[in-house]
Amino acid sequence: MRAAMIQIAIVIITALGLVLAGCGEKKEQSEEKAGQLDSQAQAPAPQVRVEGDFFDWGSVRQGEKVEHLFTIENAGNAVLNIEKVKASCGCIATVPSSRSVSPGGATSIKATLDTTGRFGPSRKIISVSTNDPK
Repeated sequence: MRAAMIQIAIVIITALGLVLAGCGEKKEQSEEKAGQLDSQAQAPAPQVRVEGDFFDWGSVRQGEKVEHLFTIENAGNAVLNIEKVKASCGCIATVPSSRSVSPGGATSIKATLDTTGRFGPSRKIISVSTNDPK
């Protein structure tokens, strides 16, 4: 019985040793990742900023086409590339005025909503994919 208790104690001590060794390894990995993030923060990168990321067209007669310009700014220190603009519905056409925005610059995306065949309230989404790392 005493031999069994010693074996159990050895198994527990070995397991704790492996857990603690793993924690040390994770800590080193976390410190390494933190260092990488610091170096990435210092590297030139674009930073997208959307002014007025929500727009309410209000009441619109069925069959009308309405437009709105969404402003996209580059608050970063590298060129911002607009890679893809996609609407959640075929009833919205989107056209960016430029696909490349210099640091400190801005562009716009014209969204045109066609209400033909649309009745009642609805919510549509326009997704913009950029090279902003965040």
